[in-house]
This record gives sequence, structure tokens and C-alpha cells, in this order.
Amino acid sequence: MKDFFKNKVSFGFFLFFLLFGLSQIFFGEKTAVRGGFFYDGSVYADITMHFEELVFHKGAGADAFKPDSEQFTHGISDYLLQRTLPLGLVHYSLKFFGAEFSNFNVVRAFEYWNIIYLLISIIAWHFIIKKLNLSPNLQLFSYLLIFGNFAFLKLNFYYPVLTDTPAFLLMMLTLYAWLYQKPVLQLVILLMGAFTWPSFFYLSGVLLFFMPNQNDDLYEEKSWIKWWGTAGAAIIAMVFLFWVFYFKHNNDGVMSYFEGEWDAEKINRTWLPLSLILLMVYWCGLYFNLLKLNVSKVFNIRNYLKSYHIWMGVILLVLFVAIKLLIKQLQGPDTVSGMKLYIRNAFLRSCTDPLTFLVSNIQYFGLIFILLLFYARGFIRQVQSHGPGAVIVLAMIIVFSINSESRQITYIIPILVYFFMPVIRNWNLSMPKFIGFCVVAFALSKCWLPLNHGNYVNIPVSFPDQWYFMNMGPWMSHVSYLIFAATALLATLLVWLLARTEKIN
Repeated sequence: MKDFFKNKVSFGFFLFFLLFGLSQIFFGEKTAVRGGFFYDGSVYADITMHFEELVFHKGAGADAFKPDSEQFTHGISDYLLQRTLPLGLVHYSLKFFGAEFSNFNVVRAFEYWNIIYLLISIIAWHFIIKKLNLSPNLQLFSYLLIFGNFAFLKLNFYYPVLTDTPAFLLMMLTLYAWLYQKPVLQLVILLMGAFTWPSFFYLSGVLLFFMPNQNDDLYEEKSWIKWWGTAGAAIIAMVFLFWVFYFKHNNDGVMSYFEGEWDAEKINRTWLPLSLILLMVYWCGLYFNLLKLNVSKVFNIRNYLKSYHIWMGVILLVLFVAIKLLIKQLQGPDTVSGMKLYIRNAFLRSCTDPLTFLVSNIQYFGLIFILLLFYARGFIRQVQSHGPGAVIVLAMIIVFSINSESRQITYIIPILVYFFMPVIRNWNLSMPKFIGFCVVAFALSKCWLPLNHGNYVNIPVSFPDQWYFMNMGPWMSHVSYLIFAATALLATLLVWLLARTEKIN
């Protein structure tokens, strides 16, 4: 920790974010919808307030408990159980201090915990980027890429009753443990993540099974896998997408699922073929570069039969089964599997308009997604140099990066920024250019934009609700999409002008 406090960039950013966070907690704009809990937050607040009754079926009032949310008519679902750790943390924190479970106290507790999560993340990031030997300006730039966006400058404080931020912290800690070869710590974090974010176990488990090794560089330019693998994946994806959009959800026009889904914006049917083509280009272009892999290394079975892999494989399998059995025991009868809904939604929400997911990700996460467009090949090359674990994780991320509800992938941002930073290690980032990047990031973050404009009418695609929901891809109206697509193009042009003379690694 001495190294952290001595580092002017890291400790300075820590102090800045502490002051910024406290100012937002006490003076920043907050949602007032549903008592300050907002929509998903009202479900999490119910669980937080009645944690033991809902999760452990404990207490005299468990059977008589009448929750506000219809989600609990048949008990708590497996999907929600995989988000209960941070909710339990808030519950027992309030209980420890003898605080009443009022709306104000619950919201305030989430706010305090969120700022703690982010401050710990800043400390962890300091030690992560130590591995990269970056200049002070690039260290500061990496903090800007992670935290200088709508997710952390606005939403984290405007709508605090969520589990996005604790999941982000746990992935940050996972990355730290992975890079520093600390499998026991990583295993503990994996168990915590399994009850914080539904997909956390899978990404973290892959990294735990494949620890990084200097001899694990898988890159090979002339690999045949890039052709056959990309072609096979493209055929499977085309068949799947055609079935999803033209058969499975085509009862009353394309995407009948959205027709009844809380007034989410309907798919632009005129542009649906173009949307699907662009989606395929996005996927195939990334996978073509990712699959430039050395065949002899990828298919060398001996590499996967080492004692570490055998033991870790057994441990992960036992944990997976144990977690599933525990969730099965705790979940209510006849509850709908939220994970299935999440996977379905990820695909259905990707094509409301052409490249909706990309526009949404740029608006939500700012600079990092723009820079990844410019330096995708170098970024992927860095991933390949870290071995099969990093390659598999990126392959999984690419699939679900098409979910236009961008906050669902907040927790993978540390992975993206870590593998991106070596690409620009040779940048001579001057202070004027850094300030230029800050201006673009500040504009995209919309932390300056008020979101409260009167009482909500419970129609997300209409104003005043759209002031908030235009930042959430599935509920971004077609008009908001056009405005944000234009601003994304403008921001991309400005970033190109700032970065075009810089050298890349």
C-alpha cells in the first residue's frame, strides 16, 4: 500500500473520486421513482429489506410477507439469488448499526457501499497497471478510460440500488489475482461473484483454470483456424439469428417479444436486414482476428492435463454443482429462470436499430469503445499473448457485447482496458491532448445532463421518462438513437484527430 500512497496519479485520482463521490451522494441528482429505488432497484430493495425472509425463508413473518414486487409471488428466482451478496451486505450493515429499513436508509447505504467499491477498485487498478510500466500520463489516461463515463460519473450515484458496481469491483479483483498468480484469492472472489452477478462464475472460472504464462502466446498470423473457425461461427450465428428474428419472434411482425415488454422500443423492421448484416460483420471481424491461433499450442492436450488444471477443474466442477444445488434449494417454486431471459434479451435487444449495441456502448462507456474500434487488432494481439484463458474470456465477451443494455457488461470494463493499454504504451500523451480526451469523455458521460424532468409516465420511450431511458439501449427511442449515433460519430472523429499522430505498440 505504501507504493499506492506514493504514486501521485493513483492516490490523486483516489482523493478526487472520494470527493466527487461524496459530493454526488449529498448534493447530486437522484431518481425519485418508486421511492428512490427506480425499477430493478425496487426489486433489489425488497430483497434487501426482507433478506432473511426471501433468501433463507427465515422468521415468523416469512409466510405472511407481502412484497411490493410481483417478482416474489412464487418466491425468489435463481437469477436474483445470484445477485444477493451485495444486497445482504447492505441488509446486515443497516442491522449492525441499528438503522431502520426505510427507503432513505437503504438508498444511502447503497450509495456508501458503491463509493467504497469504487475506491477499492482504484487501489486494485493501481497494482494492475504496475504490470504495464506505463508513464504517469498514460496511468491517468487508464483511469479516465475506466471511470470517465456515464456508468460511474452519473448512473452510479443517480441510481445506486443496483449490483453493477460490486460486480465491477469483483472483476477488478479477479484481474488482479489472475495477473499476480493468486489462485486461492481468485477462488474466494469467484465464490463471491457467483452471488453478485449471474455470469461472473463462468468468466472468472475460465481465468482461474488458465492462469497466465509467459510461454502461452497463442498468436499465429497464418493459422487455418481463423478461416474455418470464423466460417463455422458465421454459419451458426446466421442460422440462429434468422431463427430468432424471423421465426421465433415473428407472430405479429418481427420481434413480437418486444411488443409486450414494457414499452421497449420496437425493432426498426425496415432496417432489420441491415442490422443483422452489420452484427455479423462485427462478430466475424473480431473472431477472424481472435482465431489467429497457433494450432499446435491450442490442441496440445498435455498443456491441459497438468496437475494444476486437473485439480482446479475438479474444484470448479464441485463448486459449480454445489452452487447450483444451493440455488435450487433456495429459489421459490415455479419461478422463471432469469438467466434464460437474460440470454434471450441480449440477442433480441441488439438490433432495434443498426448497431444499436455499439451506439449504446459508446454513450455508456465513452472513450474505451471508440479506441477499441481503432485498435482492435492490437488489442486482440495482447489478449492472445496472455494464453487460452484470456482468449476464451474475450470470445465470451464478444458474444454478449451486443446486448444494448450496456450496464449489463459494466463488470468486464477492467479486462478491456487492461489489454488495451499495452497497445498505446508508446504514446507520447501530452497534457493538451489528455485534456482533449477529457472533454470528449465528459461530453459522452452526460454527468452534466439533468435526468429528472417531472413525474414519470411509465412509458420509457416517451418523455420525461426518455431522459433516463435514452441511455439504456432497449428503451432508446428511434429519435434518441439517431441523435446518439450522430454524437458517437462526432466523438469518434474527435478521438481520431487526437490519436492519429500517436505511435502504437
